[in-house]
Amino acid sequence: MNTDSLYRRLHGVYSQRLAVTQRYGPGRLTSVGLERREDPRDYVWDGLSRSGRSEAPILIFQYTLKGFGVFERQGVVRRVQPGDAFFAIVPSAHRYYLPADSPGWSFFWLMIPHPYLLQRLTERLDESGYVQSFDPHGPMMSAVTRLFESVCLQRFRDEFAWESAVFDMLVEFERSFADRRYERSARDQLLTQVADRVRSDWSAAIDIDELAGEWGMSRSHFSHHFKSTTGLPPARYITDLRLEQVSRRLAESDDKLERIAQETGFADANHLCKVFRRHLHVSPGEYRKQLT
Repeated sequence: MNTDSLYRRLHGVYSQRLAVTQRYGPGRLTSVGLERREDPRDYVWDGLSRSGRSEAPILIFQYTLKGFGVFERQGVVRRVQPGDAFFAIVPSAHRYYLPADSPGWSFFWLMIPHPYLLQRLTERLDESGYVQSFDPHGPMMSAVTRLFESVCLQRFRDEFAWESAVFDMLVEFERSFADRRYERSARDQLLTQVADRVRSDWSAAIDIDELAGEWGMSRSHFSHHFKSTTGLPPARYITDLRLEQVSRRLAESDDKLERIAQETGFADANHLCKVFRRHLHVSPGEYRKQLT
């Protein structure tokens, strides 16, 4: 895969960088880098022995521009060549390194702390694999490149602009995942229809029985239809929509949890806290503090 033009673009931006990190509150540190490695003795990373970082999990995204390296996880060894990227969660059991037979390894990387991003990506990566190929000029890499450039040139005016760029990357990854696995038109149509139904009234506690009735199906038939078409359980998709809305409310307002719960379809603040923590592994209050 020809990544030369992407390399030139990133090199031009990185050479005039104003910073290689941007911070938005405690633990919200985004780092980026552009490197070339040629000595195997000097480039070996172990995901369980890295030090000097926050205790909170962090995503590493590393995309190969020239040469190749190796990524290992759960006994699977993958060569990471031009056009390939690996995703690594720190801390976790993985290794990546420059092997002795490589002519060198040129790559760029991002380190992103974001509990919701990690939770969503991990579900997809467990199914699709932690090493994947991306068109250097496709939608996914365009979103990643914009994030890289914005960190280098300090383009984010606040944490909301930063989080919007992170979500753009997440959405494009999930779209690429879906495009590889499912027929796109039917999948997109059904997801859009259900999303529009939920968003039409966030406060309404729409359940699967109600949706099934609107589609003229039994609950079991609708659940099977939705899962076979989209690859997602309908209840989980609705929960993800609601949690995304809750995350935005927490980031963009000072509203109390009880109000946010009532206006996003949760029974009460306690219910919201339980679901939020179960899916994002952090409480709403802790999530909000990370943005301040």
